[in-house]
Amino acid sequence: MRRASRVYHDRLILYGCGDFLNDYEGIQGYEDYRGDLALMYFADIESASRDLAVVEIVPLQIRKFSFVRPSSPDIDWVRQTLDRESRRLATSVAAISPGRFALSWPAVQDR
Repeated sequence: MRRASRVYHDRLILYGCGDFLNDYEGIQGYEDYRGDLALMYFADIESASRDLAVVEIVPLQIRKFSFVRPSSPDIDWVRQTLDRESRRLATSVAAISPGRFALSWPAVQDR
């Protein structure tokens, strides 16, 4: 899972989104990649300025071409991995409720 999120000039950039629903299930040798885990992003945009206001992220697990709620350890793993990769891009990811994250970024960035 090489996914990360960044905010540049108040615009959301998502890296490594790939397929939202894939067919990697059962393919051997890619278990560390965690292709069974997907992320759904909900971005709120300020209507007047068109700037990014809020980004919430919901992890999902793919089973038999359907989405299910991941286990608590998988949810924690996704948050930690996404946070680690996103920090390299000056953003962070924190849990805001069970199975739901929020993306945080500096108020003024890359200007």
